[in-house]
Amino acid sequence: MSRFKPPSGLQEKLYQPAVPRANIAASAEHPMGTPKWARENRKKSVLEQHVKFFDPDGDGIIWPQDTFWAFWKLGYHIFWAFIAIFIIHVGFSWFTSDSWIPDPFFRITVKNIHRAKHGSDTGTYDTEGRFIPYNFASIFAKFGGNDQEGLTWINGLKMICENRTIGDPTGWTAAFFEWLSTYLLIWPKDGVVRKESMRKIYDGSIFYEIAEQEKNRSQLPFSGFFKSNQDIYSPD
Repeated sequence: MSRFKPPSGLQEKLYQPAVPRANIAASAEHPMGTPKWARENRKKSVLEQHVKFFDPDGDGIIWPQDTFWAFWKLGYHIFWAFIAIFIIHVGFSWFTSDSWIPDPFFRITVKNIHRAKHGSDTGTYDTEGRFIPYNFASIFAKFGGNDQEGLTWINGLKMICENRTIGDPTGWTAAFFEWLSTYLLIWPKDGVVRKESMRKIYDGSIFYEIAEQEKNRSQLPFSGFFKSNQDIYSPD
């Protein structure tokens, strides 16, 4: 029996939700995405917006040390920051390069980040790095429980298992790492990563919000193997 469950009422709330948005992470609740962020980054695809935080000097190249410091600023433990370097740069560098010769420094080229889209994913980004609202809403329709407002850790794992395609261990691994990183980033007290938090992870704007929060916390190199912040979009 098919587990397909279309988002309810999306057509009435959002115009042509199955049409990809080039530079706006639109949802039924936020049809214009994150307005100020979208205006500032209108020349970037949503996937390019997603990785902007990891390119602090804006030169279009993400170095391994850029990724390390980005994870550090987001409050991840130093262990996770090093793991991220290995998984992200070894996995994505060659695919985003302008050359057929592997980059000895494992740099990532932002303009080609759409080439690093992997299989066994939710399909929220298309192959050009655009955002598809229908596919985003389908995540919560299928795995978000009765209220369709967020994902628990277990439901996120169910999503990964449901999205697996045959013979794609790279995609399975990447999907698990992305969900683990998302959950650790939010680390919600009630165990639910909210829809709005995930939407803003897709467009990258939440990284700046969380980094600003982390400035007020004392960070020692080996303190806090897990983060302590609650989902900033959870109900009070």
